[in-house]
Amino acid sequence: MSFLSVKLFFLLAPLLVGIIGLGINCYVACRDLDAVLNIFKNSFAVNYGRMPSGRWSFTTRLSFAFNLSGTIVWSTSYVRRGMLDPEELASVARINKEANVPAGAA
Repeated sequence: MSFLSVKLFFLLAPLLVGIIGLGINCYVACRDLDAVLNIFKNSFAVNYGRMPSGRWSFTTRLSFAFNLSGTIVWSTSYVRRGMLDPEELASVARINKEANVPAGAA
């Protein structure tokens, strides 16, 4: 393994991870964003500046999916400041665990 291939790996690996993250957020924006937003009814961090969902373009939904994923991933400071309801955050984790259960394992 040459030094050039190591440099190429360190150059392309973050790009690949970013493209995968973009793909996941596109999927969430197209299919699951409304379901996730229905969970967060009392959270100021999620509902701040939100307009009716009928007027959203794809770029608006994608931007909101990125914002929402960052809020969920780094939720500790939002919960500490009272901008995110801990019960609603726990229900997102519960739904995620239920979705990852293989068929017939219940």
